[in-house]
Amino acid sequence: MMLQEDGFRPLFDGKTLQGWRAIPRVYGAIYPGGPTVAEIWAQRGIPAPVEPEKHAAHWFVEDGYIVGEQEFAGSGYGGYLITEETFGDFELVLEARPDWPADTGIMVRRQRDSWEGFQILLDHRESGGIAGFFGNGLASFMAAPFKIKALRNEAGEPIGLQADTPEDSHEPLQPEQLAACPMPPMCRNFCKHGNGASGTKCASALWVPCR
Repeated sequence: MMLQEDGFRPLFDGKTLQGWRAIPRVYGAIYPGGPTVAEIWAQRGIPAPVEPEKHAAHWFVEDGYIVGEQEFAGSGYGGYLITEETFGDFELVLEARPDWPADTGIMVRRQRDSWEGFQILLDHRESGGIAGFFGNGLASFMAAPFKIKALRNEAGEPIGLQADTPEDSHEPLQPEQLAACPMPPMCRNFCKHGNGASGTKCASALWVPCR
């Protein structure tokens, strides 16, 4: 937790979710005035979540950390944990340890009652990205400094992260995505992944650098 003299103040008291509230992930238009996500899924034969507005994610405090889960594992129902307070210009410092694989992020600019907004990527999966930006409901605009993939042991278990390569990438980094990051962070500063524990949790404090 940051010291007050550092110019930061805590948004989390370490014990409760006071000052926060959970809301469900409800999809809207791909871009303002455009087709909805549900319409695009229907065109592509992708089943849409049923009544997502009734299924907020499960957020709770455990061992001094905020933990977020789908309403039940594998349900596909995600959700947001948002602050009750509204902020103008700010600097945000946090620690995060997503499971692998997990597509998540930090919404920093969002319309109050719709899904449009910008998120900082914590796309913790094959060909995912960390510290880039994605535009929810803003034509899926994305700026990404690098892509990542799992570093696996002989048993195929993820034990770390390494930089994605164009040759085997599921979603190669595009020049325009990199160009949209004027001060791109280095991959090695973000490619950290705990040794694979049982299930989908990666709870080890042992980290390996990005290759």
